Amino acid sequence: MHLHPSYRLAAGSTRFCAGILSTARHLTIEQKMADYSNKLYHQLEQETGIQTGYIRTGSIFLAQTQDRLISLKRVNSRLNVIGIPSEIISPKKVAELHPLLNVHDLVGAMHVPEDAVVSSADVALALASAASQNGVQIYDRTSILHVMVRKGQVTGVETDKGQIQCQYFVNCAGQWAYELGLSNEEPVSIPLHACEHFYLLTRPLETPLQSNAPSEDSHFVFNLVSLPPFSIVDADGRIYIRNWQGGILSGGFEKNPKPIFTEGKNQLEIQNLQEDWDHFEPLLSPPASDARTGGSGDREVGELPETFTPDMRCIMESLLQCRATFVLPGMNSAGLSFGGGAGKPLLSSLLRRMPELEALEIVKLVNCPETFTPDMRCIMGESPSVQGYFVLAGMNSAGLSFGGGAGK
Repeated sequence: MHLHPSYRLAAGSTRFCAGILSTARHLTIEQKMADYSNKLYHQLEQETGIQTGYIRTGSIFLAQTQDRLISLKRVNSRLNVIGIPSEIISPKKVAELHPLLNVHDLVGAMHVPEDAVVSSADVALALASAASQNGVQIYDRTSILHVMVRKGQVTGVETDKGQIQCQYFVNCAGQWAYELGLSNEEPVSIPLHACEHFYLLTRPLETPLQSNAPSEDSHFVFNLVSLPPFSIVDADGRIYIRNWQGGILSGGFEKNPKPIFTEGKNQLEIQNLQEDWDHFEPLLSPPASDARTGGSGDREVGELPETFTPDMRCIMESLLQCRATFVLPGMNSAGLSFGGGAGKPLLSSLLRRMPELEALEIVKLVNCPETFTPDMRCIMGESPSVQGYFVLAGMNSAGLSFGGGAGK
């Protein structure tokens, strides 16, 4: 396994990932992938001895409108069909589960009790450890110059440290997958691009925090250290929230995402970009947040790259123009949830035990655009960010704007 020359295990976006494992996806195949990942990460610590920070917290998905509630009911039905526990709950029940939440504008919610959180960096290290124990060699800071092909069959890769012969080649290079695809002797254009993703961290409060949630008895009083563990997704407000070391971690998907690395290659390893409070501020303002938890305290904003595809579906494909070559990038801010579940069908395809990858209707490159515009936007719908949590409701990108205004 080769890592990008300016990258190492558990660096980059992996290091700053929110670590939320959610199975509540719009497509059944994505739900199954996320469920497999959840179960895989749960057993990693026992198998490798590396603590992954796995905690089964459960998730609550909020609905401010009837349309959102209908969409959650559909997701709930699909989850129940494949055996994942979930239920539609009332605003009153939301307040009981999470007394700090402001529920006055809710019409309902969905509770998924087996969702979890992990330390994404530790999960990456645990997976690498398990792979190494089974004979996998990992080379970091190694540049792949091009993929060697002979008579339509991959034969190896040429790196800055020499040639390596291989029987199969898998491009799962994330935000570098597009560049790597073009390095093939028979180039392939992989339609994805990175844009800035924002998150907010608050420090624990030393004094109790009074709830904004109405109660028949009294107001609940909590210190953030005792904040209920649930992960919260407010798709209408475009934000998600989780407990983070006694404080709050919250991220969001703004209407006008900012594409990055449009003028050259991304050479950042740690990838915590410069703060942009002005761009992130609308997600913090009512009614998007109310801080959703009434929160306050010291706050800091972080920014990092997240890679998106034109239709917000991950790319899983074997290349017809180059046998034994596979692509598996473009997880659209869900790489942790999909990682294990995406790797399973890929491995089955490599071992030819069953053609699982061919059966997955995720993204077929044959239907994707071949080129990008000069500013690196995908021709198809100005790719960088077809807002993540809108997919949960099966909604398209209508009404969203993309910085720069380039057309389809």
